[in-house]
Amino acid sequence: MNKSKLKVVFVTMDEPFYIPVYINNIFRRLPKKVEVIKVYALHPHLANRSFLHTVQDYFSYFGFIVFTYMVLLRLFYIICDLFNQHFKVSSRFHSVKLVCEKYNIPCSKTFKINAKEVISELKGLQPDIIFSVSSPQIFKEDFIALPLKGCLNIHSSLLPSYRGQNANFWVMAKGEKETGVTIHYINPGIDDGDILLQEKIVIQNDWSLHDLYMKAIETGSNMIAKSLQLVYQDKVTTKKNDVSKGSFFSFPSKSDVKEFRSRNKRFFKYY
Repeated sequence: MNKSKLKVVFVTMDEPFYIPVYINNIFRRLPKKVEVIKVYALHPHLANRSFLHTVQDYFSYFGFIVFTYMVLLRLFYIICDLFNQHFKVSSRFHSVKLVCEKYNIPCSKTFKINAKEVISELKGLQPDIIFSVSSPQIFKEDFIALPLKGCLNIHSSLLPSYRGQNANFWVMAKGEKETGVTIHYINPGIDDGDILLQEKIVIQNDWSLHDLYMKAIETGSNMIAKSLQLVYQDKVTTKKNDVSKGSFFSFPSKSDVKEFRSRNKRFFKYY
Protein backbone atom coordinates (compact mmCIF):
# COMPACT_ATOMS: atom_id res chain seq x y z
CA MET A 1 0.00 0.00 0.00
CA ASN A 2 1.29 3.45 -0.92
CA LYS A 3 2.22 5.70 1.97
CA SER A 4 -0.12 8.69 2.28
CA LYS A 5 1.19 12.18 1.63
CA LEU A 6 2.74 14.32 4.35
CA LYS A 7 0.18 17.01 5.22
CA VAL A 8 1.82 20.38 5.92
CA VAL A 9 0.52 23.73 7.16
CA PHE A 10 2.67 26.85 6.70
CA VAL A 11 2.51 29.86 9.02
CA THR A 12 4.10 32.99 7.62
CA MET A 13 3.89 36.79 7.49
CA ASP A 14 1.72 38.88 5.19
CA GLU A 15 4.32 41.21 3.65
CA PRO A 16 4.95 41.92 -0.07
CA PHE A 17 8.75 42.16 -0.32
CA TYR A 18 10.34 38.79 0.48
CA ILE A 19 7.75 36.35 1.79
CA PRO A 20 5.82 35.87 -1.50
CA VAL A 21 9.13 35.05 -3.22
CA TYR A 22 10.02 32.67 -0.39
CA ILE A 23 6.65 30.89 -0.42
CA ASN A 24 6.68 30.56 -4.22
CA ASN A 25 10.20 29.09 -4.14
CA ILE A 26 9.18 26.62 -1.43
CA PHE A 27 6.09 25.44 -3.29
CA ARG A 28 8.10 24.92 -6.50
CA ARG A 29 10.59 22.69 -4.70
CA LEU A 30 8.34 20.56 -2.50
CA PRO A 31 8.55 16.79 -2.98
CA LYS A 32 5.53 15.14 -4.62
CA LYS A 33 4.77 13.29 -1.41
CA VAL A 34 4.18 16.60 0.43
CA GLU A 35 0.74 18.21 0.38
CA VAL A 36 0.31 21.78 1.62
CA ILE A 37 -3.20 21.86 3.08
CA LYS A 38 -3.27 25.40 4.47
CA VAL A 39 -1.28 28.64 4.76
CA TYR A 40 -1.83 31.20 7.51
CA ALA A 41 -0.54 34.71 6.76
CA LEU A 42 -0.13 36.81 9.89
CA HIS A 43 -0.17 40.60 9.91
CA PRO A 44 3.46 41.81 10.05
CA HIS A 45 3.34 43.63 13.38
CA LEU A 46 6.41 43.43 15.57
CA ALA A 47 5.93 41.35 18.71
CA ASN A 48 3.75 43.16 21.27
CA ARG A 49 3.62 46.27 19.07
CA SER A 50 0.61 47.95 17.48
CA PHE A 51 0.48 48.78 13.78
CA LEU A 52 1.39 52.42 14.46
CA HIS A 53 4.31 51.53 16.72
CA THR A 54 5.52 48.97 14.16
CA VAL A 55 5.54 51.67 11.47
CA GLN A 56 7.45 54.00 13.80
CA ASP A 57 10.00 51.30 14.58
CA TYR A 58 10.56 50.55 10.90
CA PHE A 59 10.89 54.25 10.11
CA SER A 60 13.59 54.54 12.76
CA TYR A 61 15.26 51.35 11.48
CA PHE A 62 15.34 52.20 7.77
CA GLY A 63 15.61 55.98 7.92
CA PHE A 64 13.60 58.40 5.79
CA ILE A 65 15.00 57.52 2.35
CA VAL A 66 14.79 53.72 2.57
CA PHE A 67 11.46 53.82 4.42
CA THR A 68 9.96 56.06 1.71
CA TYR A 69 11.35 53.76 -0.96
CA MET A 70 9.75 50.72 0.75
CA VAL A 71 6.36 52.47 0.97
CA LEU A 72 6.47 53.44 -2.71
CA LEU A 73 7.60 49.92 -3.64
CA ARG A 74 4.70 48.45 -1.71
CA LEU A 75 2.23 50.66 -3.60
CA PHE A 76 3.88 49.63 -6.87
CA TYR A 77 3.51 45.95 -5.95
CA ILE A 78 -0.20 46.43 -5.21
CA ILE A 79 -0.69 47.95 -8.67
CA CYS A 80 1.38 45.16 -10.29
CA ASP A 81 -0.74 42.46 -8.63
CA LEU A 82 -4.01 44.11 -9.67
CA PHE A 83 -2.78 44.38 -13.26
CA ASN A 84 -1.37 40.86 -13.26
CA GLN A 85 -4.60 39.33 -11.97
CA HIS A 86 -6.50 40.71 -14.95
CA PHE A 87 -3.94 40.37 -17.75
CA LYS A 88 -1.68 37.49 -16.56
CA VAL A 89 1.53 39.14 -17.75
CA SER A 90 3.74 37.53 -15.09
CA SER A 91 3.85 34.45 -12.86
CA ARG A 92 5.17 36.53 -9.96
CA PHE A 93 2.88 37.89 -7.26
CA HIS A 94 3.66 40.13 -4.28
CA SER A 95 1.01 38.73 -1.97
CA VAL A 96 1.03 35.46 -0.02
CA LYS A 97 -2.66 35.00 -0.80
CA LEU A 98 -2.13 35.34 -4.55
CA VAL A 99 0.83 32.94 -4.50
CA CYS A 100 -1.37 30.40 -2.72
CA GLU A 101 -4.15 30.90 -5.28
CA LYS A 102 -1.61 30.20 -8.02
CA TYR A 103 -0.97 26.77 -6.46
CA ASN A 104 -4.62 26.18 -5.41
CA ILE A 105 -3.72 26.18 -1.73
CA PRO A 106 -6.14 27.59 0.88
CA CYS A 107 -4.84 30.72 2.61
CA SER A 108 -6.22 32.69 5.55
CA LYS A 109 -5.09 36.01 6.97
CA THR A 110 -5.20 36.21 10.75
CA PHE A 111 -4.11 38.50 13.57
CA LYS A 112 -3.48 35.78 16.17
CA ILE A 113 -2.12 32.36 15.27
CA ASN A 114 -2.93 30.99 18.75
CA ALA A 115 -6.59 32.03 18.54
CA LYS A 116 -9.19 29.41 19.45
CA GLU A 117 -10.73 29.43 15.98
CA VAL A 118 -7.34 28.75 14.36
CA ILE A 119 -6.61 25.88 16.75
CA SER A 120 -10.10 24.47 16.16
CA GLU A 121 -9.59 24.57 12.38
CA LEU A 122 -6.18 22.89 12.67
CA LYS A 123 -7.63 20.10 14.78
CA GLY A 124 -9.97 19.39 11.89
CA LEU A 125 -7.18 19.55 9.29
CA GLN A 126 -4.94 17.17 11.29
CA PRO A 127 -1.59 18.29 9.81
CA ASP A 128 1.51 16.14 10.13
CA ILE A 129 3.80 19.20 10.23
CA ILE A 130 3.28 22.90 10.92
CA PHE A 131 6.11 24.94 9.40
CA SER A 132 6.90 28.51 10.45
CA VAL A 133 8.46 30.75 7.80
CA SER A 134 9.12 34.18 9.33
CA SER A 135 6.12 33.97 11.65
CA PRO A 136 6.01 37.18 13.74
CA GLN A 137 4.24 35.37 16.60
CA ILE A 138 5.41 32.70 19.04
CA PHE A 139 3.47 29.43 19.03
CA LYS A 140 1.95 28.47 22.39
CA GLU A 141 2.12 24.96 23.83
CA ASP A 142 -1.39 23.88 22.77
CA PHE A 143 -0.61 25.02 19.22
CA ILE A 144 2.76 23.21 19.16
CA ALA A 145 1.04 19.99 20.26
CA LEU A 146 -1.33 19.95 17.26
CA PRO A 147 0.70 18.34 14.44
CA LEU A 148 1.49 14.63 14.58
CA LYS A 149 5.17 15.04 13.65
CA GLY A 150 5.86 18.42 15.27
CA CYS A 151 6.33 22.08 14.40
CA LEU A 152 9.37 23.25 12.46
CA ASN A 153 10.87 26.71 12.02
CA ILE A 154 13.42 28.09 9.57
CA HIS A 155 15.79 30.71 10.97
CA SER A 156 18.38 32.77 9.09
CA SER A 157 21.45 32.10 11.22
CA LEU A 158 23.58 29.23 12.41
CA LEU A 159 21.82 28.55 15.69
CA PRO A 160 22.37 28.86 18.58
CA SER A 161 24.06 32.09 17.45
CA TYR A 162 21.88 35.06 16.52
CA ARG A 163 18.60 33.81 17.91
CA GLY A 164 15.73 36.29 17.88
CA GLN A 165 14.72 38.98 15.40
CA ASN A 166 16.31 40.08 12.13
CA ALA A 167 19.34 37.79 12.25
CA ASN A 168 20.43 38.77 8.72
CA PHE A 169 20.81 42.38 9.85
CA TRP A 170 22.70 41.48 12.98
CA VAL A 171 25.33 39.26 11.34
CA MET A 172 26.17 42.15 9.01
CA ALA A 173 26.09 44.74 11.80
CA LYS A 174 28.54 42.60 13.81
CA GLY A 175 30.89 42.10 10.86
CA GLU A 176 30.45 38.34 10.47
CA LYS A 177 32.05 36.74 7.42
CA GLU A 178 29.60 33.87 7.29
CA THR A 179 26.13 33.02 8.50
CA GLY A 180 23.65 30.36 7.48
CA VAL A 181 20.17 28.91 7.71
CA THR A 182 18.85 26.54 10.37
CA ILE A 183 15.75 24.36 10.44
CA HIS A 184 14.79 23.38 13.97
CA TYR A 185 11.88 22.00 15.95
CA ILE A 186 9.73 24.52 17.80
CA ASN A 187 9.18 24.51 21.54
CA PRO A 188 7.72 27.31 23.71
CA GLY A 189 11.07 29.15 23.76
CA ILE A 190 12.55 31.33 21.01
CA ASP A 191 14.73 29.59 18.40
CA ASP A 192 15.91 26.98 20.91
CA GLY A 193 14.44 23.68 19.69
CA ASP A 194 16.53 20.75 18.46
CA ILE A 195 18.26 21.33 15.12
CA LEU A 196 17.29 19.27 12.08
CA LEU A 197 19.35 20.90 9.29
CA GLN A 198 21.92 23.67 8.94
CA GLU A 199 23.73 25.15 5.95
CA LYS A 200 26.41 27.85 5.87
CA ILE A 201 26.36 31.02 3.75
CA VAL A 202 29.55 32.96 3.08
CA ILE A 203 28.79 36.70 3.15
CA GLN A 204 30.34 38.43 0.15
CA ASN A 205 31.98 41.82 0.83
CA ASP A 206 29.80 43.68 -1.68
CA TRP A 207 26.49 42.22 -0.50
CA SER A 208 23.72 44.47 0.73
CA LEU A 209 21.24 43.26 3.32
CA HIS A 210 18.83 42.63 0.43
CA ASP A 211 21.41 40.34 -1.21
CA LEU A 212 21.76 38.33 1.99
CA TYR A 213 17.97 38.00 2.31
CA MET A 214 17.74 36.66 -1.24
CA LYS A 215 20.56 34.17 -0.65
CA ALA A 216 18.88 33.00 2.56
CA ILE A 217 15.62 32.53 0.65
CA GLU A 218 17.32 30.45 -2.03
CA THR A 219 19.13 28.34 0.55
CA GLY A 220 16.16 28.04 2.87
CA SER A 221 13.72 26.98 0.14
CA ASN A 222 15.89 24.00 -0.74
CA MET A 223 16.38 23.12 2.92
CA ILE A 224 12.63 23.14 3.62
CA ALA A 225 12.03 20.72 0.75
CA LYS A 226 14.86 18.48 2.03
CA SER A 227 13.63 18.56 5.64
CA LEU A 228 10.08 17.57 4.67
CA GLN A 229 11.46 14.72 2.57
CA LEU A 230 13.38 13.50 5.64
CA VAL A 231 10.25 13.71 7.79
CA TYR A 232 8.22 11.81 5.18
CA GLN A 233 10.87 9.08 5.00
CA ASP A 234 11.19 8.90 8.81
CA LYS A 235 14.90 9.67 8.51
CA VAL A 236 15.02 12.57 10.95
CA THR A 237 18.11 13.01 13.12
CA THR A 238 18.62 16.07 15.29
CA LYS A 239 21.28 17.73 17.40
CA LYS A 240 20.94 19.80 20.55
CA ASN A 241 20.52 23.55 20.17
CA ASP A 242 22.65 24.67 23.12
CA VAL A 243 21.51 28.26 23.70
CA SER A 244 24.09 28.70 26.48
CA LYS A 245 26.71 28.82 23.70
CA GLY A 246 24.79 31.20 21.46
CA SER A 247 23.46 34.76 21.35
CA PHE A 248 20.11 36.53 21.20
CA PHE A 249 19.12 39.80 19.51
CA SER A 250 15.93 41.85 19.41
CA PHE A 251 14.75 44.45 16.89
CA PRO A 252 17.57 46.90 16.00
CA SER A 253 17.72 50.44 17.43
CA LYS A 254 19.10 53.59 15.78
CA SER A 255 22.51 52.96 17.34
CA ASP A 256 22.51 49.43 15.93
CA VAL A 257 21.81 50.80 12.46
CA LYS A 258 24.75 53.20 12.91
CA GLU A 259 26.97 50.21 13.69
CA PHE A 260 25.65 48.50 10.54
CA ARG A 261 26.40 51.63 8.47
CA SER A 262 29.86 52.03 10.05
CA ARG A 263 30.86 48.75 8.38
CA ASN A 264 29.88 50.22 4.98
CA LYS A 265 26.82 47.97 4.84
CA ARG A 266 23.69 48.93 2.94
CA PHE A 267 20.06 47.86 3.01
CA PHE A 268 20.02 47.81 -0.78
CA LYS A 269 22.81 47.96 -3.34
CA TYR A 270 22.94 51.73 -3.51
CA TYR A 271 21.71 52.76 -0.04
